Amino acid sequence: MHFVQRLKVLPLRLALPQAALNPHSAVPVIWRIERSGNCGGYAVSGWRYTDLAIWHLKIWSISDDKPEQTYIFSAGEFYPQPISPAEKFAALRLIVFWEADGFK
Repeated sequence: MHFVQRLKVLPLRLALPQAALNPHSAVPVIWRIERSGNCGGYAVSGWRYTDLAIWHLKIWSISDDKPEQTYIFSAGEFYPQPISPAEKFAALRLIVFWEADGFK
């Protein structure tokens, strides 16, 4: 019986490789959500935990070779300060799109 239960769990692990399994359950639990996109000449990639509204972002210009900037966005503020208005616009626009998407 225990062997049969493990066989039922195996396809879930193969179908959802980014999901971590709770050791006490056979149901996959997605704990981190990652997104990326570009807006206004800037590329933005970011991730957040499913239970927190704190985004960890990397922002870089598409047109030049400057290194990416790393920010944390929480409660309407970017840390560390400062962030250029164009980078802020690109990041906020994509965060709104990602949140409205519902992480599907």
